[in-house]
Amino acid sequence: MRRRDEEYPRKGKGSMDDLLTVGDAARVLDVTPRYVQDLADRDRLPVMRTARGLRLFRRADVEKLAAERAKRPKRRGSLVSPVGETVTA
Repeated sequence: MRRRDEEYPRKGKGSMDDLLTVGDAARVLDVTPRYVQDLADRDRLPVMRTARGLRLFRRADVEKLAAERAKRPKRRGSLVSPVGETVTA
């Protein structure tokens, strides 16, 4: 995590153009903004904060997580009936 007193890169590789807001990261990951915040809070997605507290994510970190998520099989909801049978929703 970047310390608050560090400057954000201005040009070239790692510039401000490579930083995403919570909403931008949510669109890349195809999840809700709240889930992106949870990922950051659980240290699954590195985050930087501006002086005003805005969360910013490096595009490379978000794309890496998106690639990892794409490799995993999608979870499907399943329910267990009262008689112990598994029912796929």
